[in-house]
Amino acid sequence: MLKIPNKYLPLTMMLLGTLLASLSTIANADTLVRKVLPTGGDHSAAGGNAIIYTIGQPIVSINLSPLQVGFLPPKGQTTEEPPASTTCPVIDGEVICVEFQGLKPSYKVGDFIKMDIVINVQVNRFSRVDLWIGLELPGGVFLFKNDLLANSFAPTPLPFKKSLENQTINHRLVDLEVVPGLGGSYTFYGLYVNEGENPMEHLDDLSTIQRSNFVLQTTTLANE
Repeated sequence: MLKIPNKYLPLTMMLLGTLLASLSTIANADTLVRKVLPTGGDHSAAGGNAIIYTIGQPIVSINLSPLQVGFLPPKGQTTEEPPASTTCPVIDGEVICVEFQGLKPSYKVGDFIKMDIVINVQVNRFSRVDLWIGLELPGGVFLFKNDLLANSFAPTPLPFKKSLENQTINHRLVDLEVVPGLGGSYTFYGLYVNEGENPMEHLDDLSTIQRSNFVLQTTTLANE
């Protein structure tokens, strides 16, 4: 057995306590408050999963895919406002609605865009829903929100949130400064559908899978 001189015991116990506290911090990715991009990109490959970096206190997500590791902000510090109150109607005992917040009709070069999605879902566990968020770029290119990082959209048609039952939270979708060259019209879409359904496969009749209001919001960015 390793013997530690008495004079080093206080320091050793302090270091062990700090290490154990860090290793025991496990959190769902939904509790992450601020996301930042690491040097060289926002994702790194880890087998078949993607690793996403954050800043603050070390955490490991309990979700298997995508694997998310990083940090939580120090206690008492938060970079997101608490979920704002909404006027989501209660229909047949359920609350399911989409709301974008903070997006203005237009922006000039040098303006800052800060836009959130308000998630408010209360449904039966046997009728869960998926949340899809889309973005149409100038020229008609269509992207989807696949992860929790602000400003991150991808061409892969995947839901932003899957298998939702009860959740009320805000997520930052866009947080950036308008720079020259981004000019044009940008349209954001939001919709809840039945769990496991792909709205891109039901564009001729969304009513067969739709579970919420269909939100469409457009903004125009100046080019110079």
